[in-house]
Amino acid sequence: MPRHSRAGYVFALAMGLLCWSVIPVFIRYLNDSGVGNFTQNLYRYIPACLLLWALTLLLFRRHLAIGGRALLYLLGPTAVMSGHQLLWVQAIKMTTPTTTILLTQFQVVIVGLLAWVFFHEERSTIRSPRFLLGALLALVGVAGFIIASGRDLAAGPTGYLVVLLAATVWGVYTVVAKAAIKGLHPVVAFTYVCTGVLGFFMITTPWLGNPGKVVEFPVRVLAALVISGIVGIALAHLLFYTALKGLGAAVCGASILVLPFLTGTWSYLAFKETLSPVQILFGAVLLFGASLTLGRNSPKGKLAVPTPDAPDDENDRQEPVGDADEMV
Repeated sequence: MPRHSRAGYVFALAMGLLCWSVIPVFIRYLNDSGVGNFTQNLYRYIPACLLLWALTLLLFRRHLAIGGRALLYLLGPTAVMSGHQLLWVQAIKMTTPTTTILLTQFQVVIVGLLAWVFFHEERSTIRSPRFLLGALLALVGVAGFIIASGRDLAAGPTGYLVVLLAATVWGVYTVVAKAAIKGLHPVVAFTYVCTGVLGFFMITTPWLGNPGKVVEFPVRVLAALVISGIVGIALAHLLFYTALKGLGAAVCGASILVLPFLTGTWSYLAFKETLSPVQILFGAVLLFGASLTLGRNSPKGKLAVPTPDAPDDENDRQEPVGDADEMV
């Protein structure tokens, strides 16, 4: 790969991680501003879907035509993603942005365990000593972090349970998406999934939220809704998919482990949120264990834990569209 091309992919990965890292801070701000769970998810997905469809029609139009069976398969990831979004917002409300993003990294272990159940080709890797050691360290890190937190959070242990449930649901999404998007262009598949999630919130929010309250929101709250949707849902995924094409699943999967450090920085700047030294220690144990589960252990160099958007093999990879070789 030419050096300038690799630099572009690295830049896309760095920008994607920055986009993802700041979203928990936006969500906490929206929670603190009184924007309900269903309501903020609805108004975050509207601008995200508009941007995704605009870019998809512009750059990936020839991949849009997919069969009815493929659309049916995408209902699974859509349903799971909808549940994850609700749990994610609630977790940040009950804990903190840094705590949520840190404990969520335990999902790589959950993904590995689910992959062991559903994907026969993953079993030899997941039985490896490296993965088992990483999973054990990650579990110790999670338990130690929660114990070290003591009674710092008003939500008590329930908040941590919601975070771990959100991580579990994300793990389920990863495994379901791996099977559902096989053979589809990942950006197009994600656009369809996001549209389905938006449809879910358009149906449920009038009953379980307060969508009409949007006319009362201050401009800064409206801006937070739009920016968090565009940056955290649309741009972050597009940038990550671009990096995935050039750098591979191993590099991109491991790079996600830096998110707690980035989110912790943003959260400190915005809310003066800090962690105790013991929390930092166990958080480091969690991240180190998670990194071990992402190591390469097979002759083909596949990830020990599959990323939801990485093609299973070279035959599943889509060719670039037109001259947009910098895109996925």
